[in-house]
Amino acid sequence: MTAMAQYGKVILTVVAMIDLLAFSSVTTGTMLAFMVSTALVVLGIGSLYRPSAMVGFVIATIAAAISIEIDTMTVLGTMLTATFGLFFPVTILGWIALSAEQTDLPLISLRSRETAFNILYSVCVLIAVPVFATLIGVFFPSMSVSISLLMEIAIILMVATVLGIIMTSREPTTEAPRSEEAATETSQ
Repeated sequence: MTAMAQYGKVILTVVAMIDLLAFSSVTTGTMLAFMVSTALVVLGIGSLYRPSAMVGFVIATIAAAISIEIDTMTVLGTMLTATFGLFFPVTILGWIALSAEQTDLPLISLRSRETAFNILYSVCVLIAVPVFATLIGVFFPSMSVSISLLMEIAIILMVATVLGIIMTSREPTTEAPRSEEAATETSQ
């Protein structure tokens, strides 16, 4: 990995952490968790050691999820807070932490089929609750439905599970190279 790529990852890490701090309720514990997680991710990038970066990523994700107040996903302001304050920075941190050991591969390949599927999956999960509420309003206009927080969680989990099953059931585009031992074991 070139020094420029490492500096770019460090800058993206700091920007993502600042974004997470901007949308969270800052307490001493939150600030300490973000500082430790930033240090671990930067240490993982600098030493090309993925476990350090992943521990920092997990600490940042937990601290962000606890400190950001998201009451409902049917209000546009709350959806924007969840998207820009939690989803985007955590996704960027995840890509950075997972690519801490890579040497020649690019950080993010936006032209790949997997990236397109991941973006589609994320958007579908994010808009699942408003789409459900809109469909109820269109098809049953006289029905008064109050969507509780538990119902929103159930809708998001159901959509995430169904889309996850659909995404994992598709055939891979390329086959992994097989070793000689595996080929002889299957033929016997």
